[in-house]
Amino acid sequence: LRSIAEPVKKQLMLPRNGKELKQFVLVRLPILSWLWSYQPRFLINDIIAGVTVSVMHIPQGMAYASLAEMPPVYGLYTSFVAPMIYAVFGTSRQISIGVFAIVSLIVGGVVRRVIDADSSLCAVESAANDTVNATVIQLDYPDCSASVDIAITVAFVSGLLMFLFGLLQLGFITTFLSEPLVSGYTTGAAVHVFTSQLRHVVGVPSSVVRVDPGVFALPRIWVKLLAEVFSGRFNWAPIVISALCVIFLVLVRLLNVQLWKFRCYKKLPIPIPSQLIAVVVATVISSLVELDERYDVDVVGEIPTGLPPLTTPKTSYLGDVIVDAFVAVIVCYSIALSLAKVFAKKHGYTTYPNQEFLAFGMMNTIGAFFSCYNASASLSRSVIQDVTGGKTQVQHIVVMYVVCV
Repeated sequence: LRSIAEPVKKQLMLPRNGKELKQFVLVRLPILSWLWSYQPRFLINDIIAGVTVSVMHIPQGMAYASLAEMPPVYGLYTSFVAPMIYAVFGTSRQISIGVFAIVSLIVGGVVRRVIDADSSLCAVESAANDTVNATVIQLDYPDCSASVDIAITVAFVSGLLMFLFGLLQLGFITTFLSEPLVSGYTTGAAVHVFTSQLRHVVGVPSSVVRVDPGVFALPRIWVKLLAEVFSGRFNWAPIVISALCVIFLVLVRLLNVQLWKFRCYKKLPIPIPSQLIAVVVATVISSLVELDERYDVDVVGEIPTGLPPLTTPKTSYLGDVIVDAFVAVIVCYSIALSLAKVFAKKHGYTTYPNQEFLAFGMMNTIGAFFSCYNASASLSRSVIQDVTGGKTQVQHIVVMYVVCV
């Protein structure tokens, strides 16, 4: 008990003089350190990196929210609020904060499990489905109000756990997470993400392929999905749309690699935003051709505008989500800190594991009151943020502004 109490006592101990006060404030608010020494020549790099990553945030925010069983706009809320908070409390200059596929998948699993266990929520879902256009993809989510409440509670609990771990100075726990373990978990999660989206590709309703959670749940989903396909109960339109989008994304990615390989970035400072282009073009075509009415293609529907509404975590779900929140903490923190250490070593600065715990704790706890679910660092966006020349946390502020607009 003494070994646990000492770090907490040290963290909560008030500064005794001006020097200690300054050190305490600079450690707890890293923004004061890098902002004081900020060089104007970094600004153009941070703006370019921020705008480039923002282009990825928008389609990923909407897509990953569906993995968390939430309406698309909540992914945008998370991509707006989380970077702003991390810019104040975080110590890494290159990692990109926002929605992340693996964490979204964990949250989605919690939402489905809790709602499946509560028949009253399922009844509300069925009643709501009878009064809404069946072509809107939000009907595939559990009841929107319940799913949002559960996901926000997961974020709140995760934030409290991270904050507590930071006070206890438990940043060292990532040393016990081996690289094969993290890589294996990431690969397995990628398979789950792919499977969860495949039914959208072939146009099969979620109710048809839904299975009870447990052992071999993934193979059972594949069996049901293949049975539908071989029976001819699928839709060619989403298959064609998905194939065209994948081909376009792959070709543009190869083009971006070649452009950067031959140093064409001096004339083209940012990569071609393939994801945003695909979303915009598909949206325009869907509106003009009326894909939802003529070809029975699921569409997102109207995205609400405005700032994130204030929310309150539901204490009634605390017991249901505590274990999964702990899993989300470990996955989120281990991946984020691994990325932070890589970029810190590359660029010659230091990240502080315990402060990162506190930063992620503040990010998720505060975010839960602004309609955000669990935020983490994204590997793909972090690499782009680094490659495009991001220098400081100012790029998080740029991301916040662009996503808000």
